Amino acid sequence: MRRSLLSGLMIFFLGAAAIQAEAQPVSRQSDPREVALDLYDAVLRDAPAESVAVRLGDIIHIFRYRCARVTDYQLYLQRPNLIDLKVKCSGDPLYGVTVASNGYVAVYGGNGMIAGLDQRDAVIYSFGADGALDLDTGLTVSEAVDDTVARLTLGDEYSLLYLSLMLVAVVLMIAVGLLMWTRAWRRRDQGVEIGVPRFVRSAVKDRLMAGSNRVWSQVYRHPTTGIYVVRGRRGRRRLFRHFTGALLYRYLGFKFGEIRGRARRRVEDAVMEEADPSEAMPQGGVPGAPQPGL
Repeated sequence: MRRSLLSGLMIFFLGAAAIQAEAQPVSRQSDPREVALDLYDAVLRDAPAESVAVRLGDIIHIFRYRCARVTDYQLYLQRPNLIDLKVKCSGDPLYGVTVASNGYVAVYGGNGMIAGLDQRDAVIYSFGADGALDLDTGLTVSEAVDDTVARLTLGDEYSLLYLSLMLVAVVLMIAVGLLMWTRAWRRRDQGVEIGVPRFVRSAVKDRLMAGSNRVWSQVYRHPTTGIYVVRGRRGRRRLFRHFTGALLYRYLGFKFGEIRGRARRRVEDAVMEEADPSEAMPQGGVPGAPQPGL
């Protein structure tokens, strides 16, 4: 009786020890923190894609989501101490898995809320039925160039937007270059003389207006000099050599090709000589003043 009791107790303790030994690795593998740290380290050290897929499947199972087999995954976003992945299981919508360096882990999705895999976001790893890596969408330099060219071809959903933005950028560059060239040309050809006004005097404008013919609304042309006198939207009169510049100032306010600087001096001399040779502009810029040496 005593022998059979001792045998029964021995069998009981041996069985409990065996059950505890078998349950220990299972409990260790079902600890989300340890699996998350394992997955985080595997991604950081560029472990084989197959091992990363196995760890992803374990994490999904721990959170009691359905995942028969991981068919694809994508390292969607990697931030300091935090990694986001998209996981595709056979027959199920995409899952999102987030792991951190402190053991934090979260699994979400599985109901269609996660957007589909897109190789423009990151490399996609695909696996066959045996779990081996079947394909990854990493692009070489030449493949990346071909992919960019393909996106700009007609028929792509973003092609019109890309082409429009490129056209606007080119037009802006040309406009800025033309503006800079125009300003440089004006400084060189229509330089400013020290002590002399930059713009044509009102008296000269009055004489031009008196002898000019109206060719457009508020646009007058002097028959002798061929100069256009334009009254702008604010009532200010400007002088131009070309009809196009006159219209631009009349309706848009652009002073493209306006007569000023040295050209202003020549126009004033011509107008004053035509009106009265004795009132021609002297070197000092004051009409009727005696010139040096006379």
